[in-house]
Amino acid sequence: MDDRGRIAMAIGLGALVGGVAGYLLLTERGRQMRDELEPRLNEVLGEVEKLRSTFESTRTAVAEGWRSFNTLMEQQKSSAQSAARQAGEVWNKDVGGQPH
Repeated sequence: MDDRGRIAMAIGLGALVGGVAGYLLLTERGRQMRDELEPRLNEVLGEVEKLRSTFESTRTAVAEGWRSFNTLMEQQKSSAQSAARQAGEVWNKDVGGQPH
């Protein structure tokens, strides 16, 4: 689409939005529609806020889970390294590091 097409589309979209806004704000039927839609819109906004809160709680729980997992893995790594050192020390002490 060239620049003229984009300009025409923007003008058409602006006219449409302006027409809808004028209808809703300046006519009796528009006022009635706003009065009917407002409670529904508030319900939708409330549900969106609940969803956002749920996602935030989930994000926090996942982050905490990763931190705990990483801490546990570091502890296991440290324990495994310690066990390997001890095994090496026992090997050197009992066998003298020489194969049978």
